[in-house]
Amino acid sequence: MWKVSSKGRTYQNGKALSSETRRAIIDKIILRGGQKETGVFHGKLLDVATELNLSCSVVSKIWRQYCQTSSFSLLKKTTGNNSSLSDGDLQLLEVIKRQRPSTSYNEILNVLFDVGDLPTGSTSKTAVCNAVQNCLPSGKFTYKKINKVAQERFSLQNMAYTQLFIDYLHDKDPYTVQYFDECGVKLPGNGTRSYGHAPVGERAIEIIRYCETANTTVNVLCSLFGATYTNIVDGPSNTTEFLRFFEEA
Repeated sequence: MWKVSSKGRTYQNGKALSSETRRAIIDKIILRGGQKETGVFHGKLLDVATELNLSCSVVSKIWRQYCQTSSFSLLKKTTGNNSSLSDGDLQLLEVIKRQRPSTSYNEILNVLFDVGDLPTGSTSKTAVCNAVQNCLPSGKFTYKKINKVAQERFSLQNMAYTQLFIDYLHDKDPYTVQYFDECGVKLPGNGTRSYGHAPVGERAIEIIRYCETANTTVNVLCSLFGATYTNIVDGPSNTTEFLRFFEEA
């Protein structure tokens, strides 16, 4: 909603002065002898404020900013590091969040008090939250849904087996290859946290021990043309069921 100030200027609550108005303030002061290098102005800031329907304090603030920073643009609001968190604490905090994005602020506080530079009780969850969102070495972290990856996938044995399998299939005719597989209703996230922090623009990925609860299992024989044979097993499958399916197919 537009309002009219006591000086006769129309404005909106929460909206800063436009760049044109800020430039006009600086131009009028310099035109009347204002010196940016020293900040000296022998004229009256009140006269400039009256001409632009502004308060004298606003004109003084913008002139002082221009003398100190050589810019009259609106200063961005920045949230600095809490004085109680050292650079080492911030690095440790980022390592914790990258290793396990779902780590809670209470858990982070306990680690900081145990191995960080902070004495117990010297900072708060609010300070840690602010640091995660604004002050980590690699940039801001945001809160997002976690992509869970099974730890077993990256074992040396599994990686080696996968590479051998790829090498074996490299020279095969894809139209002659068929696969046995199984799928089912599983809850890999059962009892685990679903959200965590990660850098802006990056996914939150957490490697966990895979905890599954199978309900119904579907055995599948598939090829390049799709599924060619299936059967359904109540509950989790086992070697006996798999061999029976192999014989049927």
